[in-house]
Amino acid sequence: MIHPTVQDHLTQIRAVLQDNKVQKAYFFGSVCTEDFTDKSDIDIIINFQEGLDPLTRGDLWWNVYFSLEEMLKRPIDLLTENSIENPYLKKELERTMQEIL
Repeated sequence: MIHPTVQDHLTQIRAVLQDNKVQKAYFFGSVCTEDFTDKSDIDIIINFQEGLDPLTRGDLWWNVYFSLEEMLKRPIDLLTENSIENPYLKKELERTMQEIL
């Protein structure tokens, strides 16, 4: 289940991700549960296409971040899969992940 606030923008969200060379993306956390409120941020994890240099990857990350925050009018918590080391966060991801791309 993805909250309707976000579900209504799914086509535009996918377009932003694809335009910025995101290969895989998932929502996780409260946006995928009944705990989502007016004050909740939106948690997203992304994987970029392989072969991008670090500078390009950084620029694309910021493009995704600002585009989605502006579109959804909410704070965005945007993570890359290889940046996740916390075992508790990994469990939360496994429990609530919903595929975008």
